[in-house]
Amino acid sequence: MFKYTLKSESKKILTRYFFEEESQEKLTTGQIEYMLQSSIDFYQNYLEWFYGTFCMTDKELRHELFKYLETIDGMKILITGVGLGHELIEILKIISDQERKNCTIVAQDISSVFIQHIYENIGNEILEKHSSKGNKIIIFNGDACCLPLNNDEFDYIHHFGGINRFANIEKAIDEMARCVKPQDGVVVFSDESVAPWLRNTDIGKMVIENNSLYAHSAPITQIPINATNVTCEYIVRNCFYMIKFTKLMNTLKINPNIRHKSPRGGTMHKRYHGKLDGINPELKSWIVKEAKSKKISQNELLESLIQDRITESEEL
Repeated sequence: MFKYTLKSESKKILTRYFFEEESQEKLTTGQIEYMLQSSIDFYQNYLEWFYGTFCMTDKELRHELFKYLETIDGMKILITGVGLGHELIEILKIISDQERKNCTIVAQDISSVFIQHIYENIGNEILEKHSSKGNKIIIFNGDACCLPLNNDEFDYIHHFGGINRFANIEKAIDEMARCVKPQDGVVVFSDESVAPWLRNTDIGKMVIENNSLYAHSAPITQIPINATNVTCEYIVRNCFYMIKFTKLMNTLKINPNIRHKSPRGGTMHKRYHGKLDGINPELKSWIVKEAKSKKISQNELLESLIQDRITESEEL
């Protein structure tokens, strides 16, 4: 699973792997805050504010977050930015309730403080229950923009809250896409973003003024080229986006060299890569008429005229 051997410690089915922490020069201010011991209290206080402000229960939130999780025996799940482990506990509960066997759940966070908190506080009852089913839990601190994991390995990848703080959001999305299995694997990630239709309302303005992270837009333009079945919706009272996608087996493929049977002619490739600077409108009018009289496309006429001129120049 990991690209190289790491120091680790284990208890029952839970294994923690150790990575060197990123130098603070590479981290955003938001990420550095989570490296402090005080970040645990800060995170828990935020959750209390979050549920109260958005009038949600933890159960309601988890129902929204995991509606696309379809479990099977032997599946591999990756959580990036696991925080204090709330999503990890929920996934373990879902797997247990559905009596899945031989599953592997891997959870990453930039904060070694958070990872240590999970390792120390995950209950023995949970570990015993999953041990009897052959399930395994792996946690590690590391950079979600440079995961030490193999390609095409996970059936389901989940991220909730945190990616807005990353130094390179596009790279974090690319890493999730790299690690998910093609075709059947699913990536689902969410973070703060007031929906476009709320931004000019009193509610939207209050939310953004209170916390500028909510001004972020859903990073739909940063989805990789080999993504497919992409959806973007808004959850948490329309103040968080949730993007879901799967991955093509191969890179997106089209044929841009199919000729247009039209007066303009040419191909998609020629129309984009072969554009010329503007010409006198009278010359353009002549080209249109001349092509029509010769019963060829404007593209064919232009190419023949230019090619004839090149040939003449070479003969001089």
